[in-house]
Amino acid sequence: MKRRLETWKITLTGMLIGMGLLLPYVTSHAFGMQGTVFLPMHYSVFMVGFLCDPLCGAIAGLATPLLSCLLTGMPNVFPMLPVMMCELLVYGCLTGSIYRKKVKGIYGTLILSMLAGRVVHGLVFALLLQISGTPVTFSVATMFVVEGIPGTIIQLLIIPPMIHFVERAIQRRNPERSIDMMAEVIDEAKQMIRENTCSFVVIKEGRIVYQDKGNGVKPIIRLLDTNRDLLQDAIVVDKIIGKAAALLLRLGQVKMVCAITMSESGKNYFNSIGVPSECDKCIDVISNRKRDGICPLERAVSDIDDPAIAYEKLKETISELMKKAV
Repeated sequence: MKRRLETWKITLTGMLIGMGLLLPYVTSHAFGMQGTVFLPMHYSVFMVGFLCDPLCGAIAGLATPLLSCLLTGMPNVFPMLPVMMCELLVYGCLTGSIYRKKVKGIYGTLILSMLAGRVVHGLVFALLLQISGTPVTFSVATMFVVEGIPGTIIQLLIIPPMIHFVERAIQRRNPERSIDMMAEVIDEAKQMIRENTCSFVVIKEGRIVYQDKGNGVKPIIRLLDTNRDLLQDAIVVDKIIGKAAALLLRLGQVKMVCAITMSESGKNYFNSIGVPSECDKCIDVISNRKRDGICPLERAVSDIDDPAIAYEKLKETISELMKKAV
């Protein structure tokens, strides 16, 4: 599965690098658009970052301007080639990293990556001008900012719909590839939990959209109280799931559950309602913090199968436990 996925990434990265080489030629000769205004190479690099991963995005960011310089002479070797390689490296790498592992949507990822890339562009450009003995004036800095505004606006209008379209096309036309991609995202979520980055992860539309460091069922209750729609039709990856968590996730209408550790009662409940579940380790019961008995939340819902009733019972039990702790 990993080999197929890696081959797919390499193929797509190569195709998009090719698009990055062709697009500047088309926009310049067919429509008369200047590259400094339309920023044509950016599109392919952003798409590699969104659709593949940070490494592929970084490769596309370095290779696209370098190959374009070798094949067409544009951008010029100095100073624009190193400037663009650094800028596009940041775009591809940062886009892939934020979109896949952080809680940001397409627009948020795009804007953050654009800001970082433009800052790097400006810093590298200024450094090279200083090295060559050319002073960096206010007019040069202003021109650099103003020239890129139209291209940035166009990117914000075009790139997000393109990403949505390609992602949906992959899921619709190649279900096996979509499954491979989903399996990788689930593995990433599990790794984040193992590394204690978080304890609870929500995946929707093939990417991580929410993560929480809370203990027990607190992250689930938090979402049920504040953003229940985020759970609907989502894949949830949790550190440990028992029947209490299973009932709450059922209330949130998740479509699949993965856990590092899952109790027999939790797994049996998911099987009874037809929700796919998997775990790395299955245990008999979830113990309390002292390890001398069953978890009080598990005991509270042991005879409950209605998610709505379980939700109220668990909130009541948590409240009582907090009062005792004080």
